[in-house]
Amino acid sequence: MKIGKIPVLGASVALAMNLGVAQALEFSDTVFFGDSLTDSGAFKGNPDARGDGKFTTSPAKVWAEHLADFFSTEALANNPGNPGNTDAGGTNYSQGGAQITNPQGIGQTPSPQNATPIHDQVSYYLNGRDRVSRNALFSLWGGANDTFYNMGLVGAGLPPTHAALSMAVSAQQLVGEAERLAGAGARYILIPNLPDIGATPAMLLDAVQRAGAGNPAVGDALVAAATVLAMGGADTATVQARALAAAEAALGVPAGSLTPYFQQNVALGTGLSQAFNGVLLAAGNASKANIIALDIYTLFGEAMSDPGSFGLVNVTGTACTTPLSLQCTGDTLVDPRAPGLFLYADPVHPTAITHRILADYAISVVTAPALIANLPEVVLGQVRANQQSLQTQMDMGFGAGWSFFANGGMGGQDLEAGQAWNASTDDAGFMIGAAWRMDRNWVFGGALEAAYSQADFARNLGSFDANSALLSAFVDYRHDSYFASAIFSVGLNSSLDDVERVVSLGNAVRVERGSTDADVYALKALAGASLISQGDFEAGPFVSINYQSVDVDGYREKGQRSTAINFASQDRDSLLLEAGLFADYRLGSGNLHGAVSYEGELKDDGRSVTAGLNSLPGSSFKLYDIEGSSYFWTLNLGYSASVSDSVSLGINYALREGEGDSRDQAVNVGINVDF
Repeated sequence: MKIGKIPVLGASVALAMNLGVAQALEFSDTVFFGDSLTDSGAFKGNPDARGDGKFTTSPAKVWAEHLADFFSTEALANNPGNPGNTDAGGTNYSQGGAQITNPQGIGQTPSPQNATPIHDQVSYYLNGRDRVSRNALFSLWGGANDTFYNMGLVGAGLPPTHAALSMAVSAQQLVGEAERLAGAGARYILIPNLPDIGATPAMLLDAVQRAGAGNPAVGDALVAAATVLAMGGADTATVQARALAAAEAALGVPAGSLTPYFQQNVALGTGLSQAFNGVLLAAGNASKANIIALDIYTLFGEAMSDPGSFGLVNVTGTACTTPLSLQCTGDTLVDPRAPGLFLYADPVHPTAITHRILADYAISVVTAPALIANLPEVVLGQVRANQQSLQTQMDMGFGAGWSFFANGGMGGQDLEAGQAWNASTDDAGFMIGAAWRMDRNWVFGGALEAAYSQADFARNLGSFDANSALLSAFVDYRHDSYFASAIFSVGLNSSLDDVERVVSLGNAVRVERGSTDADVYALKALAGASLISQGDFEAGPFVSINYQSVDVDGYREKGQRSTAINFASQDRDSLLLEAGLFADYRLGSGNLHGAVSYEGELKDDGRSVTAGLNSLPGSSFKLYDIEGSSYFWTLNLGYSASVSDSVSLGINYALREGEGDSRDQAVNVGINVDF
């Protein structure tokens, strides 16, 4: 049987998210191109639009608006053909009904404006712009209306294989738009793939309409089927079978008469969606544009198969009683609670809660590399704490011959590294070591430290544990008023365990998990001189240079869910040049020590983190401009004292203040025992 035109599903398409403020990760703007899945009111005020002119359970925000809210930007509709009701300065150029390049809009009733294709939306945006902001986040979401258009052509006699080829061309054209934006300087371009069009309620309702063409009861049959779908049930196939049976009874046709129509719709809708998505993935992977792929096909499949895990109760019916959600308001709902419980607003468009889920999903993907960028930063903090503990022991002094020492410390880090997500840690470490005094000037030694950090991402977006075994060797030289030291540290084992990303999806939450390892080494050299010495007081300058390197292995989060991500390896190098002043004051049998300094980061070039979706093989994108503070002010305060001829104790507090909210602080206590 041939498929005719699909007025029920022929609506232009539109498919959100936690409102919040991003922490550190920022975009200068958010710019959207697409169809009704992204349209935030392009046709507001038109005869075929009610309420706020969006294709959802209005009043509500679409996913683009939730995404913009999260990053403190905007997604105001900008339709040059509707200047009285949209914003000429808006950054959402999406229009319901838009195809990718074909100017024929899909699913619109007579309206003062036609849907502008995505290609023309991009052209309008680029007109007069030599370059675009390199730190803006762009979105290109299209292809659903191309699917409906080609389904209509198949109904008119076009072979399905030709329709699939047409969808492949559309997918390549959409990636071509990404390359146009990249050529103008865009560095971040979101491209969601299509949901399974064959799984939408439109497939069943269109089957009823086509099979009942010319039957005076077709309207009653559509109502009967829609009512059953809206009632829902635990098993989607069972609900659909009941809906078909109700429509057949209303039409007065034999049982099973509608099934072939429905099956053909499903097969064609799914086949064209998959054809588009397959080429979109391949073309995106081959493109030089930095494309952030979103797997909406898998996300919606997960919601359909397990609605409860998304906080949904109905994935078969529609929340609106109007044929098209563009006319849907609070007065035309099957239930006042439907916008927060149904997947679909009309036969193809998402409800308010689905838009939140879409935006939450997009945000989880975009922010993922910003979270994981903190892994090497935490290990660097452990290395700095290790160096500080050893310096505390050296400042306490060692006796003749052999000495053994132990040091324990606690502290925390507040991390802010450019586009990395803010994070904080609780740190602890315990060190044991030995030192040998060769003569009155030279001391050589070594130590082994177990370091632990519990890191938490800002806004409760996840956490991880860092466990490191650090082996260190040091040398300390002191002669008259001059001193120098060097510390070399290497990680015997640095593991980053229980790396968790907390992903909100509307009213539901899921956690993606993984673990990895890191290689670390560092070399710090310090020298200074006591230029002021008066009685028990002495002071002077010191300088140090500190090279640290952390290489974090790439890893994959477990499973193939739409939200599971893989991350490439990260190389983090730091070269700190420090200059400061110290002061010591002998107080009884002890010594009070203080120092202030300025550290400048000589390797402050931004790095990038690469991530990709497990469910979309080969997909990857980069988050750029990950960079730590370019400087730190440091403060050290300590006190050490001999409690016997062979035992001395010391305590030290260290504070480092960098740019923004970057901060380290730690307290450690040590003991030296001479033999």
